[in-house]
Amino acid sequence: MFEWIKEVVVKLFWPWFKEFAWPFIRKHLIELVHFVFDKLIENIKELFLKRTKEQSDTVNQKADEYEKMAESSKTQEEAEKLRAVAQAWREAAEYFRRESEDLKNQLGELIKKAENDVSEKTNDLNIDIDFSNSNPRLLINGTQHNLPSVPYK
Repeated sequence: MFEWIKEVVVKLFWPWFKEFAWPFIRKHLIELVHFVFDKLIENIKELFLKRTKEQSDTVNQKADEYEKMAESSKTQEEAEKLRAVAQAWREAAEYFRRESEDLKNQLGELIKKAENDVSEKTNDLNIDIDFSNSNPRLLINGTQHNLPSVPYK
């Protein structure tokens, strides 16, 4: 009985599965991996943009506050000190803007590399089953994974 099941699987089902079913399954697995990867990248970008905007808004708000305080100050000396503080906040805002731009560019490069790696790994996905032993082995890109014996009575 086991030999008959093995014959059916090895000679009929497995070649049919590899030729006709696996390409569809593989395509959907690749689409799923890319979908998950794209969602992850989208979430990282949103988090990055949110954080940099919050940081920029906070620093610019501080600069505006000190500028307003300078406008309403009672002495020229106090106004100059407050304008200097406002200028320092503006310089900090510019520094954060440049830093954010650099980080955005680095993130873009990392994303491109990761996308290429994901595409390469998913496009090279190959499976096979080795029935040469009594226990079949699943081969995924050449790596062997032992499968349980086919149950028979």
